[in-house]
Amino acid sequence: NKAETLTDIEKYDDAITAYWKSIQYEDDEDNKKAAWINIAVLCRQQDNFKRGLECVEKALDIDISDYDGWHFKASLLNDMNKHKQCLEACSEAQKIDPEESHSYLHEAESHLELGNLDKATKAVNTAIGINPNDPWGYWSNANILLVLDKKKDALKSIDKAIKIDPTDSFFYTKAMI
Repeated sequence: NKAETLTDIEKYDDAITAYWKSIQYEDDEDNKKAAWINIAVLCRQQDNFKRGLECVEKALDIDISDYDGWHFKASLLNDMNKHKQCLEACSEAQKIDPEESHSYLHEAESHLELGNLDKATKAVNTAIGINPNDPWGYWSNANILLVLDKKKDALKSIDKAIKIDPTDSFFYTKAMI
């Protein structure tokens, strides 16, 4: 579709306009919800977290039980440093799908930012237990271990992330803290 193609060629503003038009003319609520989420994703890519959050809220107005909406809301709230609200969104996402790991990673990040290291560790371990093939679990774990001044363990954890996805430069250079 036009919006996805525009996204692929990184014409984000034009893609957002195309999604807006699809919302105007679309009768199917699931398609509208997906369009709102896609706009939110594009807003996040442009660091427009507030607008992205507004779009996620529109998607959740259509379907309050949508895991992707709650998961992405948690992600945006983390980006906005609204960690207590992020934890609430994570809780909602986990009620809907307790076997999806990403909401636990957002939970871990918020707990880490709030200084709740035991809760952060528990959340990241839950995420890794659910999906041991997700490198982001090990990256998040490494960040917690760095805060705990366990640098050798942090290095082992980040090496696990790199082993899973050796082509992602992020794992070689970035730390959350």
